[in-house]
Order: sequence, then structure tokens, then C-alpha cells
Amino acid sequence: MKNKFLTQKISLVTLFLLSAGSLFGRTLTVDSNTESDLTSGLIAWYPLDGNASDMSGNGFNTKINGARPSDDRNGKSNGAFFFDGNDYIMTEKKLPIIGNDKRTISLWFKSEKNDHGNYDSRQALVVTGNTRLDGLFEIIFRNDLVTIHSWGPKRNFNSGTVELNDWHLLTVTHDSGTTHKIWGRTSLFIDGILKNSKGNILNTMSNYLCIGSRENAHGKDATKSATGFIDDVRIYDRALSKDEVHALYKLESTNPSDDRDSPPPPPATAPGTPPDPDYKDTIAELKRLLAEKDKKLAHCENEMDAKKKEIGELTSENAKLQGEVKSLNGKVTGLETEVATLKTDNEGLKGQIQNLREDNQNISYELTVINEHLEEAIKVAETPFINGWVYDPVRGWIFTDAEHFPLVYTHNDESWNYYELGSSDPRYFFNYTTQEWVAWDTVPQEVEQTVAANTNL
Repeated sequence: MKNKFLTQKISLVTLFLLSAGSLFGRTLTVDSNTESDLTSGLIAWYPLDGNASDMSGNGFNTKINGARPSDDRNGKSNGAFFFDGNDYIMTEKKLPIIGNDKRTISLWFKSEKNDHGNYDSRQALVVTGNTRLDGLFEIIFRNDLVTIHSWGPKRNFNSGTVELNDWHLLTVTHDSGTTHKIWGRTSLFIDGILKNSKGNILNTMSNYLCIGSRENAHGKDATKSATGFIDDVRIYDRALSKDEVHALYKLESTNPSDDRDSPPPPPATAPGTPPDPDYKDTIAELKRLLAEKDKKLAHCENEMDAKKKEIGELTSENAKLQGEVKSLNGKVTGLETEVATLKTDNEGLKGQIQNLREDNQNISYELTVINEHLEEAIKVAETPFINGWVYDPVRGWIFTDAEHFPLVYTHNDESWNYYELGSSDPRYFFNYTTQEWVAWDTVPQEVEQTVAANTNL
């Protein structure tokens, strides 16, 4: 376990507390003009509410061939059309989207039939053209997959599995010239989420739009028709952005109040008792080291007292020797030798005393530093924290307070995490369940905090 937080300043703790709200919660916001922007570039719109009229105002009206009104995804009577495998709806005039033009095709679809493994069972949902010569471009359903089919160089790719008997919003965009000067990029979205995207170039001819089947203008070759429900067909002469596709799904979804970005309710109970935090052990270790330093200091003081006593004894002896020198003139030579020896010893003792004084100063400085670190650690342990829950889309509801900080509990992982004080961009946490250090992403600029009161805390 890391103990770096002992060397960090209290200001770093304050910074974490101030940013906690933005760290744990994020809400997707849709621009207030997004909904109105969904009419920009709309060249044909078929709500299919009892008729197949073009409600865009551009006059691309249709003829109905067998398809009949039915309930839509919201249970609205005559709000969609049902196709029995032989029906189709076709425009009376050709659409102006040609060549590699930008475009978006969007529709709601619920299939009631899927013949697995049968190539000819594919169901054409929206088609322009009929063959290679017509510049075919179509959205089909086959073997649980939604597939884009065209006569471009990379003409086929699919979305993955789409469930039968469920409504789904299928959106296909083509942004010409985004890959390089000639190629464009075709993208497939299911329920507002990007499923696949490839570089592609189209050769679409000006042609009729057919809904529910691959038909030509004369109604011949009634093959590969849909068996299921189709609703709200939109044709754009531009490629919608990812945000616009998501906004379109939210606008037309079965339950418009179902906002996937709204947080779930907070957990009903508190997270329980956290593991023993590392900083408590660290504080105990500091106290032990401090006690050892105090013991060493006391030993040094005892040694200094002994040296002082020894110096006093030597001083008395020197005085005695000096008296003897005065009284014993005949032994002057010998006494001088002894005096010289004593002086040498005395200088050595003075040097030892100086060294002891320097050691004492160093020990005092180390004790001062340790006391400062201990005080900082105690302040960190006693620092107040936000009480309650905060929400993060990835980690769910997250809990901490003054009693548990710097430990943070994530409800999705059902685990406690230890915050490494001072870490940022990204922030680092130790997960007690996985016994691993993990990095949490940098806080986005546009974030909303969701804090819920919890009476169980």
C-alpha cells in the first residue's frame, strides 16, 4: 500500500474536496436548438399516421400497395403501417439524392419474421434503385441483422443482432468526402447508438423511394419484402451528427420521458463498514519512530553528562598536577611531558563534545520534521468531507464522508477505494476488492453533481 499522502499538503486535500462534485457525476445535455435542427435538410418525412403523405412540404407523396395502417410503438391506433411480405409504399416521383451525395435515412421497424440462413429471405425496409444499374442503396433485415447494401466498393456491413418483435430506430448516414476527396463514410445507428461505420463511395441514381420492398417504378419484381411494422420514415440530404441521431431517438422513442442520462435512485442502505485505512497504521509507525528518537536523545544526554563529569575530574587532576609541578622542580621535564599528554587528551575530549553537540542539533531537526509530518497526517485524518451520495455514470452511486475519507465507496463495484491524495489528471484510487491501483479519468468541463440525502447514513 502506498503512503504518499503523508508528504502531501493540506491544500491538496482541499482541492479534492472542492472538485468532488464534478468528479462523480456527469449528465448529457442536448442543446435547446437540437430538436429544431432535426428539420434542417429534411427532404421527405412519412409519419405513416393513417396515410403515406410526405409531411416535409416537399411533395414526395406516395402510392400504397397493400400495406395497411396499424398500431405504432406507443400503441397509437393507425400510427404505423404493417407489411405482410408482399406490400410496399413507393414515391410518385424520384428523390434528388444522387451519386455520392450526403444523406440520412431513418425509420422505426419491428420485424415479425426471420428465416435464418435463407439468403433470399432478406427483408428490404427502405430502398432507392433496384439493381446495379439503378445505383441500388437499401437497408435490409436478414438473420437478426440490419444490413446496409449498396453497389459501392465496400457495399455490405451490418449492425449486429436486432431482436424480433421489438421496435427499433434504424438510422443510416452517409457523409461524402470525409475519408478523402472521393470516398465518404457510411454509418449505421441502432436506437441512437453507433453500431458500425465504414469508408464507402456510392453511385446512387436519381430514383424512386420504396418502403417495405425492393420494387421498381412499375411494381414488378416483388421480392425481398418486409414482414413487420414500419413507422416515421425520414430522408435527409445531409448526414446527421452522432448527437443529432441520439436526439432523434430521444424525440421519437417509445417513452420520451426515459432519459438514459438520468441517474438511477441512490442505494437504500449505507455501504457498511470500510476496511481499516492505511493512514492509521502509518500514524502508529510515526509514533513508534518518534519514541525511538526520544530514546536515542536521552542516551546522548546521558553520554554528555558522563563526559562533563569526566572533564571535571580531569580539570581537578590537572590542578593537582600543576601544584605538584610547582613543588617538584626536579621533575619538571617529566611533568611537562605529562602536561602535554593531558592537553592532547583534553583537545580530543573537546572534539568529542563538539561532535555530540552537532549530533544533538541534527536529532532535534529530525524530530521537528517528524512532528510536522505527524501533525499534517492527523489533520488529513480529521479533515471534514462531503456527507452523502454522488453519482457517476460509470461507477454508479459513490459514497464518502468525514469519518471514512479518504476512502470512497462505489456502489456498482461494491467496493471501497482509497484515494491517493495529491493525484490528478488522472486521479488514482486503490481498489480493496481487486487489490489494484486504478486511474479515474480527468473531470470533464460540463458536469452536474447529483447528491441525494439518505436517512440511513
